[in-house]
Amino acid sequence: MVKLIEFRIHFTTQFGKAIYLTGNSDILGNWNPNKAKRMNWSEGNIWKVDILLHNFEYKYFVADYDTPSNIIWEPGPNRVMFQNQTQNLKTLDFWNYREVQLYCNNPQNHQIYITGSSFGLTQFKQFKQMNQQNDQATFQFLINPCKEREIKFQCCLNNQEDLKTNIESVSIDNQNQYQYNIIQIKCNQLDVLLRKLEEEYNRHIEEQRKIEQEKIRQEEENKRRIEQEKIRQQYNNNTKKNLKQQEQTIKQHIQPITQQTQIQKQINKQPIKQQIQTLNQEIIQIDNNKNATNNQKQFQKHQYQQQLLTKLKDSGEVKEIPHVKQNIEVSNPEVALYVLKESLLRDQNRELVQTNTQYSFGFDSIIGAYGSDQSCLKVRNTNLDYDTIVNDNQLLEQQLLEFKQKLSISLNISIDQIEILGVSKGSFEISFQITGKNSDEIQQQIKNKPEAQKFLNEYCNGQVEYVAYFDNARTAGGNQAKNSTGVALSSDDFNPQFNMSWDNLPEKEQRGPPYHRYDYYFPRGCYGLGLKVKNYGNDDWIKMDGNANEWRILYHGTKNFAINQIVKNNLVPGGGQAYAGYQCQDEFGNTVPVGNGIYFSDKLSVCQGYTSPVQAGNKKFRVYFMSRVNPKKIRQSNEMKPINYFVVNNSQDVRPYRILIQEEK
Repeated sequence: MVKLIEFRIHFTTQFGKAIYLTGNSDILGNWNPNKAKRMNWSEGNIWKVDILLHNFEYKYFVADYDTPSNIIWEPGPNRVMFQNQTQNLKTLDFWNYREVQLYCNNPQNHQIYITGSSFGLTQFKQFKQMNQQNDQATFQFLINPCKEREIKFQCCLNNQEDLKTNIESVSIDNQNQYQYNIIQIKCNQLDVLLRKLEEEYNRHIEEQRKIEQEKIRQEEENKRRIEQEKIRQQYNNNTKKNLKQQEQTIKQHIQPITQQTQIQKQINKQPIKQQIQTLNQEIIQIDNNKNATNNQKQFQKHQYQQQLLTKLKDSGEVKEIPHVKQNIEVSNPEVALYVLKESLLRDQNRELVQTNTQYSFGFDSIIGAYGSDQSCLKVRNTNLDYDTIVNDNQLLEQQLLEFKQKLSISLNISIDQIEILGVSKGSFEISFQITGKNSDEIQQQIKNKPEAQKFLNEYCNGQVEYVAYFDNARTAGGNQAKNSTGVALSSDDFNPQFNMSWDNLPEKEQRGPPYHRYDYYFPRGCYGLGLKVKNYGNDDWIKMDGNANEWRILYHGTKNFAINQIVKNNLVPGGGQAYAGYQCQDEFGNTVPVGNGIYFSDKLSVCQGYTSPVQAGNKKFRVYFMSRVNPKKIRQSNEMKPINYFVVNNSQDVRPYRILIQEEK
């Protein structure tokens, strides 16, 4: 649609004279007075003319009414009109005058005052308040550019004498300062002052936060001390009958734990060479420990193995996976292993290593990691101190016995069914198993028993973790084992039957069940190495036939996560939760927060920011995970849609099934 803008100028002319409008466009005659537009006089000495809206520079001049002769040009710089900045289809100009707008960004909505050399700025006599709108402070006034070639001004923040800017001086001849026929000038000194105030405010907030954190820490420390004192008092007040029963139970069920903590303290005092020999001997002898159950043996063996691996690395008795020197292609599994090794080392300080036969853990350390005796439940009591408890065998025994008694009563099961496997730091963690029950049954039993919920809420805030401790065990000394997931990937974690590439496929195609159709963007330019997925049971989720149980394909970068955890233990929730508080729709149509979870994208180009290239020979490779996610559990706010971000809250709704290797060209 054609748009016209009405130009108006206030000017009193002599009889027989008229105002003309010309400019640098064909419509305005390209500065030729004979082709200029003569304006029409109206009441109040307002001259008007309608011009087709377009981009141009223009000026007014006075000349004879009938022909543009005896010309008197309007002084000052050319005026400017930009089509895309026009909001009002009428403009009113004043002869010899230009409108000036001083502005600055002010998202904090400070009260800003301004004064200056121009009459409209009070000639430095007083400060006037700037207008605030859309996170911006502005002040507009008229100047005569023939008399004022330069504008000086000064700003004051919140009307405070100590928050004044230096006096700025700006020329008005620059045509690029025009925006919709207004000369715009940014208050640079004010921007500097506002940034400085914002930095000071942030520093103040950070100091207050640290003070509050320290206050909370001291309060929690006092609570821990009181709780520990209560524990000692409760223990000393028990009847002799209970003490005798406890001693008998401790001897049968807890003795291996106290022995293991004592052994660990002795190991920590030894030189590194002797530690290696002791750890290796304990690993060999642990199967002969008649006091320990099979589950306790497996748990302790893994802890010793992880410590041994750390000591072997410290003493230089391990070998790295070598560089790939031949067949450096994306389809070569050795390239994939090397890229994974380098990614673990760089991003997570974890390594895949080789050692001699004497210290080898055996291939079952990887393949058997998720056997029935290779997992446990874990609770964490933040009110107890690990070091205090393990340095007092009596206190340690009391804590473990009390936990077994209260848990068995709350679940209405025999105390013998609760098997303590070990303790660790964080603040005080107990790893255990309930024999005869799987994790689903245990969770259901807790859900159905208010007494169990009450006890667990008091002891560990209701948090019971299911842990595959081959991937997550801590050292008996309480510290996180260095490289605790070392030697955790093997060729058996891959399934070559499902290796493939997508280079000859289109960009995308429609996938998914009828209730959740979506665009599947093929990972072109990548080679996919299949992963074993047999532990997922029914394979409807991975099919591509549109069945009702088919899960959606999404991609995930691995920079912030341990790759071996992803392969062995599914994806774990991430730390960067920028959109957790945003609103979205759940599978029932309810408005809910996005929440914490694992971030995905349906495009590899987005995930590329969460990987780093690895050099192999003269080539570079990146690694991604191709996953199926439960479409009912995908969370995406409106703000996430333009950037192709998706969140899945729980790792049980994520199933990685292929590693993607991408060569950088």
